Amino acid sequence: MSLRKNFYKHLKEEEDDDDSHGDQSFNRFQFQAKTEIEIPWKGILLACALTVIGISLLVFSFSSYRLKDTSDDFPYPTLILGCIAFIPGSYHLWIAYHAYNRTPGFYFEDIPNFD
Repeated sequence: MSLRKNFYKHLKEEEDDDDSHGDQSFNRFQFQAKTEIEIPWKGILLACALTVIGISLLVFSFSSYRLKDTSDDFPYPTLILGCIAFIPGSYHLWIAYHAYNRTPGFYFEDIPNFD
C-alpha cells in the first residue's frame, strides 16, 4: 500500500516540473513504464497448502461420517479443522486470482508476504 502512495507522490512532484507550456494533450508520464508488481509467492503457496489440507480434511470428515467406520464424535473435529484450514486458504487464493486478473479493488498487497 505504501509503495503505491510513494509512487504517486513521486509522479505528483515531477508533474510540477513539466515543461508542457500549457499543452495538456500529451503528458510525458503516460509513456513511462509501469512499476513492477511484487507478487507474494510465499503467501500464495501457503494459501494453496491450506486449501488442499482443508479440502482433504473436509472430504475425510464427510466420508468418515457417511461410512460410520469410527465413533460418532470423530468427524466433528476434522470438520472444524477442515473449515479452519479451507476458509482462509480459499479466501487468499480468491484475492490472488483477482489481483492477477487486475480486477479493480483487488491487490497483491492484500496477501501477507512472509519475507
